[in-house]
Amino acid sequence: MVREERLACLRLVCRCFGDDALYKFGSVEPLRNRGFCENHEAVIREWDQWDHSLYWKRDKSSLSGSLYSAFRSYFQHSGVDVFALDVLKDLALLEAALETISTDVWADYAVLHVLGPMDLERGNHAGSGVVSFLSAKEWDAILYPTSERLLAGLPDVYWSQVFGVPYVELIGRQRIMSCPDADVRELPYGGIRVKSRLSILSARKEPEAFENWREAVKIHFGREFFFGGDSSENAVRTPNFCWRE
Repeated sequence: MVREERLACLRLVCRCFGDDALYKFGSVEPLRNRGFCENHEAVIREWDQWDHSLYWKRDKSSLSGSLYSAFRSYFQHSGVDVFALDVLKDLALLEAALETISTDVWADYAVLHVLGPMDLERGNHAGSGVVSFLSAKEWDAILYPTSERLLAGLPDVYWSQVFGVPYVELIGRQRIMSCPDADVRELPYGGIRVKSRLSILSARKEPEAFENWREAVKIHFGREFFFGGDSSENAVRTPNFCWRE
């Protein structure tokens, strides 16, 4: 099953972002391999020898990312990360990819967001750790909501997110569909995409306005679904994710 999921993720990245990409395994060696999308089976055979993620970068573009999956006996969500240095230029492509990838893999959870000051402050909270800092440089950080972190509760509300079937069943379809001040769209597989009507840069450029919207959504959904959202640690409600072997 792991191999099938790796192949599915690889095909989706090629379909959404094209085949002009370099790739590598692990985070140390340079990006030097070509043929990322020309021979999926060859890439997967090479990936099978590694426990690491597959890292890719679209040539002559600001887009890059990683693919990761469960390995050995450690169960976790498979995932696709995408990073854009020029998010406004690539926004239409990123929004389409969010829905396409979520629908094709029946994503439990997916996010499209530009980090703001409150994300950096809250995301590194002990026990949440949903933001990973890459260096001491300002904004050199990524959003990384792993399975382990989702089991502690939803990390926060973001500019655009997809709530998969487990969250729709947990929170309630009507409650999600009636999210305030948001464009809400039901996806073919049963997940729901919720997108703020503010700019994608609002968390960084207009943090007060974005925090007001974020707070309104948490109140509407219920704080008991969010990490640290209730005075009782045991009150956080999370889905029963179904792991496949």
